[in-house]
Amino acid sequence: MLQQLRSYWFCICLAIIFLSVFSVCNLRLAEAGTGKIIARIVDISSSQISGQTVNLVKIDEKNLLDRLNQDQVASNVLIPINNTSSTITVQLASETLRALAGRNIKIEVAALHSTYLLPASEIPVAALAKELAVPENLFCINIIIGKVDAEQEGYIRTFTEENMLRQVVKPVEFKVEAVAGERSVEIKKFKSFITRTMTVETPIDINRTTGAALTGQGRLIPVPTQFTEDSNGRVTAIIKHQANGVYTVIDNEKNFEDTLLHWGQDEISLLASKMVIAGVNNNSFAPDSKITRAQFTAMLTRALGLEPKLAAKTFRDIRASDWYAGTVGAAAEAGIIKGYKDGTFKPNVFVTREQAVIMLSSTLDMLNKKNTVTLTETAGLLAPFKDKSTVRPWVKQLTAIAIKSHIITGNSEGLLSLEKPCTRAEAVVMITRMLRKAELITSAFQVDSPIDNFKTNKNYVFVFGKAQAGSSVTVNNKPVYLKPTGSFVSDAVYLSPGNNTITVTATDQKGNRASLQRTVIYDKYAPDFDVIAPVDNLLTNKSPLAVAGYAEPGCIVKVNGRVAKTDNQGNFRSLINLNPGKNLLAVSVIDNAGNAQTCSRTVVYDHTPPELFVTSPTEETETGNDMVIVTGYAEPESTVNVNWSEVPLDSERNFSKVVDLAVYSNRLFITARDKAGNMATIIRRVIYNDNRVTGLTLPDRIRIGAGISISYKLTVDGCVTVKIYNANGYCIRTLARDVFKTAGLQFLVWDGKDEDGNLVADGKYKLVVEARDKEGKLIGKAEKVQVAARVPIITEVSDGQELFNPLNGGRTSQFELSCDALITVTILKNYAPVVTLIADSLKSAGKNTVYWDGKDSSGNLVEDGTYVYQIEAVNPIEPSFKTTVRRNIVVEKGPPVIKDFTVGPDPLPIGVWLNIIYTLSEDADVTLKILDNKNNVIKVFDNDAARRAGPNSAWWDGKGSNGKYVSAGNYTVEITAVDKYGKVSESKKTFSVQNGGVKR
Repeated sequence: MLQQLRSYWFCICLAIIFLSVFSVCNLRLAEAGTGKIIARIVDISSSQISGQTVNLVKIDEKNLLDRLNQDQVASNVLIPINNTSSTITVQLASETLRALAGRNIKIEVAALHSTYLLPASEIPVAALAKELAVPENLFCINIIIGKVDAEQEGYIRTFTEENMLRQVVKPVEFKVEAVAGERSVEIKKFKSFITRTMTVETPIDINRTTGAALTGQGRLIPVPTQFTEDSNGRVTAIIKHQANGVYTVIDNEKNFEDTLLHWGQDEISLLASKMVIAGVNNNSFAPDSKITRAQFTAMLTRALGLEPKLAAKTFRDIRASDWYAGTVGAAAEAGIIKGYKDGTFKPNVFVTREQAVIMLSSTLDMLNKKNTVTLTETAGLLAPFKDKSTVRPWVKQLTAIAIKSHIITGNSEGLLSLEKPCTRAEAVVMITRMLRKAELITSAFQVDSPIDNFKTNKNYVFVFGKAQAGSSVTVNNKPVYLKPTGSFVSDAVYLSPGNNTITVTATDQKGNRASLQRTVIYDKYAPDFDVIAPVDNLLTNKSPLAVAGYAEPGCIVKVNGRVAKTDNQGNFRSLINLNPGKNLLAVSVIDNAGNAQTCSRTVVYDHTPPELFVTSPTEETETGNDMVIVTGYAEPESTVNVNWSEVPLDSERNFSKVVDLAVYSNRLFITARDKAGNMATIIRRVIYNDNRVTGLTLPDRIRIGAGISISYKLTVDGCVTVKIYNANGYCIRTLARDVFKTAGLQFLVWDGKDEDGNLVADGKYKLVVEARDKEGKLIGKAEKVQVAARVPIITEVSDGQELFNPLNGGRTSQFELSCDALITVTILKNYAPVVTLIADSLKSAGKNTVYWDGKDSSGNLVEDGTYVYQIEAVNPIEPSFKTTVRRNIVVEKGPPVIKDFTVGPDPLPIGVWLNIIYTLSEDADVTLKILDNKNNVIKVFDNDAARRAGPNSAWWDGKGSNGKYVSAGNYTVEITAVDKYGKVSESKKTFSVQNGGVKR
């Protein structure tokens, strides 16, 4: 039973391992040869937004960037989100976007039977960060493929019903936004045409079907769309457009009665069905009528799906109310049209064939699809036309490009007729040819595979492509079945070694014939390549290790599965991280025909330093001898050096070396290097103690700017050199050089300056005194390290004697520092701290400021009075060097405030004294007056009486200054308060006296 259980668990474990390996292999196989890296999804979270389910998708961005660094060939990052019918939002960090943009990577998000192919370089990270007011690395980009809401569906349904259109796919919204916290910015338009694809599940005729975008006005406009069909018959619409928004695919058959037998019928019907052009009425197109510059521009911008842009400011003869103002503005912004030198566009002038050629050439240039022609080619392309001499010189090259691009072909008489007005049919045909050249619509006849100059290591290929429905197609003169949708796939076409020419011919029902040729190279030989480095069985201590060599140009080189960087000459290089011990490096080369060749290199990685022991001398050895023997042992076959002199190892791996010593300190460097290049180092310090320089003394604290006394003792006569070194070991001053001194106590002074006469910076300095005999041999050396620093001096302090009222704002005081210092600023009252404004803050030499808002450490305004600003400056490296200054500051918040002022009783009965109560905000001298209703002073008391801050009271006996009771009437109590700074405050209170006074 136990044995069966073990077998059972063994099988389960084996299955788990197999599935894990199988999953990883499937991922690698899915990526192999596609130029794509499939992103690893780490989280999908759902939420409800406006009644719709939204799935937030997060990927392993670090893993993605690591894999991109390993695969230098990949150009796309695929993020597939399957099994969802809800809106998806893929979130990427802005830092990741910048890294992808640096590699020109395209982000391909697949969801809702659609894909969004977005070049990372199209997202303006810097501009978005500025608009969001955040750093460039602190926001995210959301790429959204979403279901449309009910309102948008309603707009589409209404538009299609009103215009008798058929919607063949469900609409999808494509959106990109930048998000930082609660703020977001939507990217509504890109610089280039961005690809989106939508799968078409229902049968369609690609000649009457187009992609369409929903405008802000609730209308559908056509956008450039190609269609492809895979071997299973599944059709995909490839939409190329600059703007984000809602897209769908619509079917629309449109013909005109006056074009049914016209030479331009196919192109007119094609663009009419794709909603690019309209007739002069519902049944007529007037194909041979002339077309104005405004009408041609409208056709062209509509074919490109350009959004209208007001042109009134661009051309002075166009008003905002003109029907063509938007299309002319869009064309001008795109660089398709420029107008005339006088600033006009002349919209109602008939467009010539020459002007049409210029506009279409500019369009191809804008789309980066423009052919280039040399002067020789230009002459050759124009040669067949009878009126070539009439082509103006400056437009010859553009005309040749249009001929080479099959935009113009001339008329039946062999004329270009560039000076003639363009007809509506000619305009449609030329625009259609331009769209096919730019790959913005599906060509009537095209070969999708193989591409020209295709290489393969198989002896056969299949040819597939598209042709106009009803055409007959042959491949190398063999008939091929054409599906009703217009697609075809040939039987196997067998190849001979080397170059093979495959000719594909399509003949439509009118007898028009077109041929396309493809060159296919059958190469069955393995590519040449050589691995130059590393050599086999290399022993190294370096990781990563560079693997370099040469391969046949055009090949893909992989080292241990990672694609190596390869230049145009086939040179390749890759850095490989090694594991300790033996490593097998597998190098494989695959040419573009699929042939492969491999080789391997064995590399031993050893990064452990070799064994090294020094038995003598020990660390900090002191000796009276002028030499020392260095002994020890090291790892076999290692190279040992003592003070850069190689020392051999004996059979027992021991080494020995005699080293001469200098007086005082000696450093011995003993190293061992193994064959992998690893090195071990041991340093021994040996002091040869026969020193003739003793008693070197310096002040405990060196104050820069003051004379620094130095003393030392020589036990014998000698030539003395005294130098000062900074903390970096550089000699900044020589105080004495080879100066003869007799034995005895010696003195000298350093002024704290360097060789250039400048005071040295604060820091540690080493004083070195060396003595040599008459032969120049060192006989003594002494050194001492000491800190040298400045005493910070505080000057130019604002005195603060004027009154400071914190109610009117804080106060800034200034002071000047002689050098950098740690500053502490404290406000004192009666020597006690009130608040610390700055504590141990490093301030630079020069002018500095400090601010006080008049509050104490608890945040309360201080009382009026005299306070002390105390500024303390401390040297950062020598705290004992410090300076303190104090300055007075007088706080005066204004005149004293009189509040809670009451008198009573009111009215004042006969024989009752009047009680006067008030509160002072500060100590003050108070005067009380009784005034009658004519403001005459009846009585003065408490005259300049000193009163404390807080509640106060007084009594009036109802008598005037004559000692008699006042008569009945209204009276006023007036309080005047004067503080110690002479600030005056006054307050009054009125009361009444009844029936005069009383007699006592």
